[in-house]
Order: sequence, then structure tokens, then C-alpha cells
Amino acid sequence: MSSAPQPLSVRTAQRSDPDAVAEVCGTAPLARARPRFPLARLRPQSSGRALCCAAVALLTCACIDTGVPTHQGQHTDAGVFQAPLLLATWPADGAAGVPDELPRAWIAIASGGPLQQVRTGWRGPQGAVPHRAEERPCGEMGVEASVCLRLDPLVRLDAGVHQLGLDEGSLDVRGEPIEPTFAEFQVTALPVDPALPSTGECERDEERVAGFCLLRGDDSLRVRAFLTASAIVELGAAGLVTRALAERAEVTLRLPGLDPDTFYSLRVTATGLDGSAHLLETLVRTHPPLMTLTITEVLADPLGPDPAQEYVELLNYGEEPVPLMGLRLADDPSREGDLVTSSLRVPPGGRVLLVSEHFEPDAMEGDAPIPAGLPLVRLAGPIATGGLTNGGEPLFLRDAQNRRLAAVPALGGNPGRCSVRSAPNPRDERPEAFALRQPCTPGRAAEGETW
Repeated sequence: MSSAPQPLSVRTAQRSDPDAVAEVCGTAPLARARPRFPLARLRPQSSGRALCCAAVALLTCACIDTGVPTHQGQHTDAGVFQAPLLLATWPADGAAGVPDELPRAWIAIASGGPLQQVRTGWRGPQGAVPHRAEERPCGEMGVEASVCLRLDPLVRLDAGVHQLGLDEGSLDVRGEPIEPTFAEFQVTALPVDPALPSTGECERDEERVAGFCLLRGDDSLRVRAFLTASAIVELGAAGLVTRALAERAEVTLRLPGLDPDTFYSLRVTATGLDGSAHLLETLVRTHPPLMTLTITEVLADPLGPDPAQEYVELLNYGEEPVPLMGLRLADDPSREGDLVTSSLRVPPGGRVLLVSEHFEPDAMEGDAPIPAGLPLVRLAGPIATGGLTNGGEPLFLRDAQNRRLAAVPALGGNPGRCSVRSAPNPRDERPEAFALRQPCTPGRAAEGETW
């Protein structure tokens, strides 16, 4: 049988007909609310699923079936089961002040693969909440997940505690039951605040634009939003759109794929739990082409003398030589950072090490040896504020005009291990763009490096 999803078919059953409910959903309707449950452990899965929503009054259960057969017989997979993770909900777990006229809710599931059947559960103070459930692209919710479901309540919500999540009757790809798990939030009948821009401290190389913090690059725009309430935030320009879920009322969005030195009409939209949307439109200009320098490796906790033997490796990933004079390296987004005074020019594909004034390349004492031809660029004193924190700290590389060239997130590690850039984009600042590795590879491409 092909693993491609089949056309969706929807069947419904009314609460007054328990036999029909059992036929459609495979389980009888639930009679009472359940407490929150831990995550289940299930086996790896293939494609296809059915979607069920537990409800009372209007729809008791609606199943969307993609035609995946139930596996029979003995299981041959003896590996570790994967747990279907309730990755995110909106309203988020622990949220308060959720409006009783909530237009929709969301569930995001990270299951390691498609499920055969998903049964959603929504319970309020008076019992099950009637709702419709529909699988939607996860980009609409603003998350990365295996499955995303939009739930539209069919009644006004009762004030009080609500539970939302995966209910009894959900099945893994082999037809085995998944233990339920729920998020919990508080609904109110009082007016709620819309999601509006709030005050937040912008970083040194960011610009404040109507309550948001904007970081301009030569091929991207990044917005950090601080809001008065939880929201789904959308960032768009030139036909490109990205969304992110701001569960805690703050979020960072990045729009790549833009042209250097070009004006764009930038739109930021924050849609709150009450359904109202706040729109900001402004004209911004990307930077002219920036220097093609990035941070590729950081040794923050050397086996040798610390902080003297720490280093930060820079790579010129471009096609032209790049001068280092005037660069600054900071360990805090608000700091100006250490000034680079070297007149060295880094050739295309070349690497250099930023080191402290007391760095000794022949005294690594168990750390990876420094190639003899690798240039050293010495800073005044130790790197950053008294040396790099052994547990990891962020680093920011800026040019003489205070424009960000690269950044490294704070990654904890052990002595002798390096933070190594592993993502294909040399300007990617996300934690998942880096890995902790030992041995380090100063002056040489690390495993997986593609530039």
C-alpha cells in the first residue's frame, strides 16, 4: 500500500446514538472529565492518521481517516518507543485570562511520525466542550511539529479551568492506544487585553520600530516582539511570510531570502487569543553587502590555562579578502565589545583565531593543537568580560559600523569541548545551528561544515 495520504472522509455521530459513536470513533463517549495525564511511549510510526474530536451536544466525535490499516500480529521492533509529545497548545499550558469567546485553539504534536488516530479532548468546568477539530499546516500556528490541529469551540466557554489535549482513544500507527495528556488554562468572562507591543530592551545593534526590536542584515530582517498578551505573530515582506507562537508574549522571527541594500514594506501582525489583530507596517532597508565573516568554533573551557588558552575562530566564507580592523567581539548584546586592532586581511576560505594577549599556541595541554600557519589575532586582555564563561555565554561579532556579522548562543559544555557551527547558513544564530564537540578543529573545517 502506498504511504501517500488518501482523500479525507468525514463521518459524524450524535451523542444520542452510542452504537454509531462506537462505530465511527472506536470508543464510547467519555462521561466525565479526567485529570492531566503523563506522556505515553509508543513505537515509531509511518504515514496517515485519523482525527477524532470528543464533544457533547453538537458533535460527539468526528473522525478524519487517511486510510492507514491497523497492523496485526507480533511487533518486530524492539527499539525504544517514541513518546507523542504535546509540543504546544494555544492557549498555552498554565495560561490565565483566556477569553470565554475564544474563536479557536491549537494543539501541536511532536510524535516522531504520523499517528493512526488522534482524539482531541477539551473539558471545562461543566464537562466536555463541543468543538470541531481540523488538521492544519503547522506554519499557521507558528510552530515546527509533526501534526497541528485547529480546534473551533462550538459554544461560549464557561469561566474556570479548562483542559485541552490528546484524549483516550488516540492510537499509534499500529493501532495501540496512547495514554492521554492535557494542557490546562484558565478562562475568564471579563474583558481581556489585546496583544499589543510592549516595552522591551533592544540590543545594541537593533533598532526600535513601533514597539518592536528590528535587526537588519544584508539578506534578512529579524524582529523581536514584546507583547501585552499571548499571540501568534506574523512577519512578512516581499511576499515572504513567517509565523511564530508567542506563548509567553515574546517571540523572535527572522525573514531570510532578501536582497541587500533594498527597501521593503515590512508587516508585523500580532493576533491575540481574542481574535483581534494588531498590524504594524513600516518601510525598512536591508544593509549593503556585509563582510563575509562568521564565528565557526569557540573554545570557552580549555584543558590548559583558563582564560589564557580560550579562542574564537573566525572564517571568511566569501570570495574576497576581508579586513579585521575595527571589528568588535562582545559577550553581551548591550556591550560594545573588544576592539580588533589587527591590520590582517583574511583571504577567501581563510580562518583566524581571536585570542587573549597571553595565549600560547604551543601550550595547549591536552587541547587540540594549533596549526603553525593559523594566524592569531590578539585582543587586549582576556576575551570578552574577564574571559569566556565555562558554562557558555553568547558572543556577538560586529563591524566598525555596529552591524552584526555573526552570533553564537550560550552553550554549556565540558573542559576541552568546543561550540562548533554545524548549520549550512553561516549567519544562523539559533542554538540548533551549533553542536558541542571534542576534539576541537582549530584552523580546519569541522565535520558537517559546508562552506
